[in-house]
Amino acid sequence: MIDENDASAGLRFNGRIAEDFKLISGTWVNVGAMRSQIIAAGAPFIHDAVITGHDRDELGMLILLLPTATGLSPDLPEGASLAEIASNPDVRAWAQALLNTLWAKGTGSSNRVVRALLLKDPALMELGEMTDKGSINQRTMLRTRAALVEKLYEVQPDDDDVLLAQPHSATA
Repeated sequence: MIDENDASAGLRFNGRIAEDFKLISGTWVNVGAMRSQIIAAGAPFIHDAVITGHDRDELGMLILLLPTATGLSPDLPEGASLAEIASNPDVRAWAQALLNTLWAKGTGSSNRVVRALLLKDPALMELGEMTDKGSINQRTMLRTRAALVEKLYEVQPDDDDVLLAQPHSATA
């Protein structure tokens, strides 16, 4: 309420909370703030990030790259596919450094990203993953990419797709 004593003053909009979720510890995660922080830290190479971790111990993210990420490697031609970009060793090294930095800047489980996966294909409008304005629907992405979310949390030391934070090499 804008004014607790006067309901006619109306309500103050406090942002979308439908995206927010709790970790298994009961700690709330502010998805909008996390996305903003990740996009800013990864500019100009990240379109968006899907935040994962609902009912889990730690946060993760699925990263949607922009075509500008070809600039991270001299080996990537302009017009490279997202799969080529996401698989490139220079891009993966950049993503690892980004993850390490985000981990180091986190102050607790609700804002410390521990794992990441670079998506190899774009969000699809026909599946409702993205709006015609380019906004990502977190809930739909989590549903349609559920297998990737599961992969993100599997413990597979030989899986090259999943990046895990390496705090000792983080740069703030």
